[in-house]
Amino acid sequence: MACWLHWILLFWACAPSRAAEPVTDAPLLRAEATMHTGVIQGIDADADGGYLVTASDDKTARVWLRETGELLRVLRPPIGSGHEGRLYAVAMSPDGDLVAVGGYTALASEGEGFGVWVFERSSGHLVRRLGDLPNVVRALAFSKDGERLAVGSGRSVQVFRVETGALEGEDQRYGDDCVSVDFDAEGRLVTASWDGKLRLYERGLRRPIEERTEAGRRPAQARFSPDGQRIAVGFQDSPAVELRSSASLDLRGRPGVDGIDGGDLSRVAWSVDGARLCAGGRWNGVEGSNPVRCWAEGGRGGWTDHPVSEETVTGLRGLPDGAMAFSAADPRWGILSVTGGFEYQQDSPIADFRGQTDLLASNETGSYVNFAYDYGGYEHPAGFSLTEGRLGSRSVDANHTAITEVDGIQVTKWRGELGPELNGKPLIGIEPREYTRSLAFHPDRTFFVLGTEWNLRVYDTQGHPGLVVPLEAAAWGVTWSGDGEVLVAALDDGTIRWYRGEDLTLLATLYPHADRKRWIVWTPEGYYHMSYGGDSLVAWQKNRPGNGGEVSQSMNSLPERFYQPAYIARILAPPVTTGEISSTSHDWGCNIHAPQVRIVSPQETLFHESGESVELKIALRGPSCDIRVPAYRVEAKLDGLDFQTFEGFLPEEGTNFDPSKEWTLTLQLTGLPETDGMLTLKAWTPYASSKIVSIRVERVGPPPEIHDWRVFVLSIGVDDPARDLVYPAEDAKRFAEFWEQSWRASYREGHVTALVNESASRGAILDSLEVLIETANGDHDMVVVYLAGHGEQNDLLGGYHFKTGSAMEGEHQDYLTDHDLRSYLSVFPGKVVLFVDTCAAEAVGSIKGTPRGESGYVQFLVGLASVGNGSTVFAASRSAQSSYEEQKWDGGVFTNAVLQGLEGEAAEEGLVTVESLHSYVRRMVEDETAKSQTPRLLYDRDSGNFPLLYVPEN
Repeated sequence: MACWLHWILLFWACAPSRAAEPVTDAPLLRAEATMHTGVIQGIDADADGGYLVTASDDKTARVWLRETGELLRVLRPPIGSGHEGRLYAVAMSPDGDLVAVGGYTALASEGEGFGVWVFERSSGHLVRRLGDLPNVVRALAFSKDGERLAVGSGRSVQVFRVETGALEGEDQRYGDDCVSVDFDAEGRLVTASWDGKLRLYERGLRRPIEERTEAGRRPAQARFSPDGQRIAVGFQDSPAVELRSSASLDLRGRPGVDGIDGGDLSRVAWSVDGARLCAGGRWNGVEGSNPVRCWAEGGRGGWTDHPVSEETVTGLRGLPDGAMAFSAADPRWGILSVTGGFEYQQDSPIADFRGQTDLLASNETGSYVNFAYDYGGYEHPAGFSLTEGRLGSRSVDANHTAITEVDGIQVTKWRGELGPELNGKPLIGIEPREYTRSLAFHPDRTFFVLGTEWNLRVYDTQGHPGLVVPLEAAAWGVTWSGDGEVLVAALDDGTIRWYRGEDLTLLATLYPHADRKRWIVWTPEGYYHMSYGGDSLVAWQKNRPGNGGEVSQSMNSLPERFYQPAYIARILAPPVTTGEISSTSHDWGCNIHAPQVRIVSPQETLFHESGESVELKIALRGPSCDIRVPAYRVEAKLDGLDFQTFEGFLPEEGTNFDPSKEWTLTLQLTGLPETDGMLTLKAWTPYASSKIVSIRVERVGPPPEIHDWRVFVLSIGVDDPARDLVYPAEDAKRFAEFWEQSWRASYREGHVTALVNESASRGAILDSLEVLIETANGDHDMVVVYLAGHGEQNDLLGGYHFKTGSAMEGEHQDYLTDHDLRSYLSVFPGKVVLFVDTCAAEAVGSIKGTPRGESGYVQFLVGLASVGNGSTVFAASRSAQSSYEEQKWDGGVFTNAVLQGLEGEAAEEGLVTVESLHSYVRRMVEDETAKSQTPRLLYDRDSGNFPLLYVPEN
């Protein structure tokens, strides 16, 4: 132990370098979950508010369509290991054509300093790179005419001409980092710096006016009012906002901050018309939230608070219609409407490892790790086996949590503080702004590791610094394996990482998605193992020369040869090395390569008759080796569920077999269901698997009278006379009565429950869902949930809420939440179908009728449709519409059309399928409402089209 401890301490390193580091040209595997996986550092929009852009510590910027919240493009500047590539600033040109990003971003592989990367928004192509900048970029802003770009880089500010990239002006006389830049319509520039000063420049950075702030020592953001008359200033070290004159920087007032005790208001933004001023940052509001406070009369009037996040608000941007876009560190971003409700919000796709010091645990070897998906680990504990490639429950064998206390050795100020100490003395090497997040002594108690905001830092028990390993995200938790050979770290980007104890070399990274089902684990070389659907969670990125600099590229698919479960399983068991993977003389040289499979015939559709077996001809190709090919196994799945496995394909001894050539064979499929579906095939060697191939399966002949499935129906409806909603309960009764009368023609067994008005209390609904979880527990069980009534956006807690029969107006603790539904509906092993006739956005169109709710509708349903178990959602309308009810429809127009379709109007060849029902319902609802209401069908990629009912011929 003493030898390799000395090795760690010998190769110590300083805190993150202020000089740019060369970026690698090797392909890098990156987590990719559509949404950011790291702290979002800022948000911006074009002048018309049609596009939004966010930038993050996850080293990406993302362009979003404002109307729907849809991700349009991921922008990837060059990245490296550790800090290289983190983005701290983003700006979009007023016309929306360009996006500029910067942060801890090297200009080029030669190490020419820091730079700003300007992308074309529509294509993602690199337009220009600006630099050579002296330090990290913390602020960016386009001028209102789009011709200039201001950059706050270290203790300086620069202004560039956008078209040519020429430097127009520069001021390097700052006493600390320049952290905010903003132009007014006249071309003047205001900056804020951590040296406590505001600076106001004429065009070309001429004749600066300087003024110290009073409400705090560290102004974090300064923003011109739309009319250019005032400047709002937020602070990193104070829960205050100042209003300053834009002519002299004189103090003109402070908006009210009553009720804000501690924290900060570091982000400020004006509404486009200047009528409202909003600010956010880090302070405890209702239920521990971090609200955005908005003042009327441009900061001089009364205020309202709007809880938006559990974490720090990192960005605000006013939009032309009066709405306010925000970003937060969760990561999360969204849009607050003028009334304060959420138009929509994008939630975090990562596990929250905060508060898990006593929960993160390893077994003896590090091969099994316990963790949890939620803050503190109270709700969703889990475990992962690296050797088995399995996500499961916590293991009692993984009982080695972090050792944070040792007799005679006291480490303090490490739980989210600055300046950790050993036995009362400050540890050297920590940067002034580097927060410490976690601590773990080695099992032999001779040294310890600190996990900080930026690094893993090794110290011996005398406080001597050792190795420093840069991190891509803060280390919320660290612990050692029982044998001390492996260090495990849980990072703020939602990943768990294994490091070799000898020298803290990164061995493997696990990304368990927040849906608690999908996962992928990979090595620094790019070898990976994954769950079903895990390939959607990563992308390759390559920094490659182009246009005189470095360009980034994201690849849509993973190279098949890198899918190596066996190598991942042995990553903690020496002496397996990457050299052995490429060596053809070793067994790994053959086994590590994946087989290939293709369907020979039929090529498009596999037809079958009820009860008969059918042949499927496939072709296999194995690794090119000078040894006998391993026995193949072929796994067949139908609509994502296990169907049939074929084994024993190894040629007999003595046969002349060339494993490098394609081998054709016939599979005999038996027991195909009475319904249509999608068949997928995957071929395996003992060490690797092929990519998936698929073929459509369709049944020929008359449909069966009864199939082997069971159906469980829960129908919920709550009237709301105060809103003139008088039909939801009756709609729920009609829906339940239909299934009571109809299930026998299509299902082996049926159970129908109706909860209406007072009986549909929150407790009763959750109890009914609990019963369903216990009873609808088979692969051939279909759960159908119907929901009708009033839904709304909860301004206090965030998220979409359904008003139950036990809820008084505004008493949101009795409402049914989107979290409730997602949690319960995500665990069923069979099919889940949800019909929602509650609400959408503000009423649109001129039809008569009563709308059933407010904003937040479709975003919440998209989340429900992605729980990963084949869930399908029928939504009554789109995000910019309402769902209507009226007497002529006997209730809701959507529900009326659904029932007509299920009764047979949507049947095709005797079956009502998901797609045939949606097609019918959409056509009928659009006809009845003159296209003011358009139903939506939402489902995940595993579910596809499947039958709901058999409709017997009369």
